[in-house]
Amino acid sequence: MIVRASVFSAVVFLGVHTPPDPDADTHSAADLLHSAADQLHDVTARARFNRTLVADVIAGRCPLPTAARTAAAMNAPNPGFKYACGYDHAGPPDARAAAVLVTWASVELEADRPRRAAVLERLAAEYRAAYGAPLPAAGADH
Repeated sequence: MIVRASVFSAVVFLGVHTPPDPDADTHSAADLLHSAADQLHDVTARARFNRTLVADVIAGRCPLPTAARTAAAMNAPNPGFKYACGYDHAGPPDARAAAVLVTWASVELEADRPRRAAVLERLAAEYRAAYGAPLPAAGADH
């Protein structure tokens, strides 16, 4: 079934839980589709949460270290987030999550260069104060 394969491909691609085997005799198509829908809902909720968290960091409503701990906890089930945190950034998990958030903020502000520069300067200072090291280059300007 094309729809079923597409849903499961999206679930795997988006980094949510491994879906049940669609060929297994123990699951009906309805069970498989329901499981995939639940997982896609989780991905949507996590993406909405991440966008809101980045907006709060940009606006200064949430300090970077607090946001990093929150993002790491919320995104723990997402292998893509773990990969992003470990791929380019050295340091403890919270520091790596903070660098990812700064990168996301940089991308979010791409169209507003003057504001972007000011926000990234503030976030680099927050990062240094919290983690005792400069912000890794990938998080400083992406």
